Amino acid sequence: MSQREFERKMEEHIEEMRVTQTIAYFSRTVELCFSDCVHAFRSKKLDDKEASNPGTEEAALPAVAPHRATGYARRGDGFSVGETEGLLQLVRDRWQEGWDVIAQVHNQQYPGHNRTGPSLKRKFGKLYRARLDDPNTTHKVARLASLAKDVREEMRGRARTISSNRAVDADTLDEQHSFAEKEAHEPDVEEHEHREDVSETEPQVLETTHHRPLTEQIVSLDRDIRQSLAIEREIHQSMDQGSPLERETHQSQEQSVVLERQSLDETAPLEQEARGRDTEWEATDTRSPLAAVRLRALRSRIELARDVSSNGAPDDELLRTVLLLLMDAQHQRDLEREEEREQRRKEEIRRREEEREERRRHEQERAEDRRRHEQYMQMMTTMLAKIAGSRLHGRDDEI
Repeated sequence: MSQREFERKMEEHIEEMRVTQTIAYFSRTVELCFSDCVHAFRSKKLDDKEASNPGTEEAALPAVAPHRATGYARRGDGFSVGETEGLLQLVRDRWQEGWDVIAQVHNQQYPGHNRTGPSLKRKFGKLYRARLDDPNTTHKVARLASLAKDVREEMRGRARTISSNRAVDADTLDEQHSFAEKEAHEPDVEEHEHREDVSETEPQVLETTHHRPLTEQIVSLDRDIRQSLAIEREIHQSMDQGSPLERETHQSQEQSVVLERQSLDETAPLEQEARGRDTEWEATDTRSPLAAVRLRALRSRIELARDVSSNGAPDDELLRTVLLLLMDAQHQRDLEREEEREQRRKEEIRRREEEREERRRHEQERAEDRRRHEQYMQMMTTMLAKIAGSRLHGRDDEI
């Protein structure tokens, strides 16, 4: 093998290596560019479902010239015909639940996208505001727009019906409230008249105050007392001409009823104070179930002790136990909040570590690519220098 054949083979081998290295370098560059483009497309939420699903209704339609419909983008808004029809049917069925619920159900039906409530609302607004008499509007868009207009009319009709029903219900409630106030005022008038009749026969005047009952027991007792007062008034009117013994018996019964009413009015402020503490106990129930059960049991014990006792005040042991339970519930809530804060802090640390690791790996890949490129350029420079030197040496030999 002569020197020229050896140099020619070396040049061919070097050229082949250079082409291989160039192809590998550009393939790596293209791969990185493609990954960046895919990430950009995903972040911007570009929709290519129509291009990847040729079996949809849009693919079955004949090809038409590009057009610019009123209210629509030139390249479309990412909604296929099937997805738009499903959106309109979903709006027709569940428009009263709100656009957030509609978006959640729509994303479950069409998992390829992540639609939001405002985007679906804008899409629906574009459809029912579209002009059907526009010559640039295609048959597909006109059909969807007419369907959206029908859904809009149904929504407006239902809204009018609901508003009228609410107005009727409000009028009915006002009438019921006025009737209840009238009924609540009538027994007070009868009671006042009855007390005036009693003052005529007795020298003493009994003064009572009316407090609104706060528990079911007080309501039932108050109702029974009012009924008994009405019955006693009727009996008193019918027995005006009766014997003195019967009158004395009737007066003693009236005095017992009035005393019972006075005792009921005295216990009303205590019941109101107990009702004021219900909000605190209900707030405790929502956070600690075990403490809620114990508090309910203690409340029942306190109510029983209050009913049995004459002054209506619970003993110190029950109050101490209630305070301990409240402190325990507060401590449990503090522990839960501390645990939640610790968990959020750990998640934030883990997320930062993942981001740091991804950034480091990306930098390592870029550094490796730069190192390979520099190595390749050095190798090519060395080979070109050798080739140039061998050619100059061959020319000198020929000369």
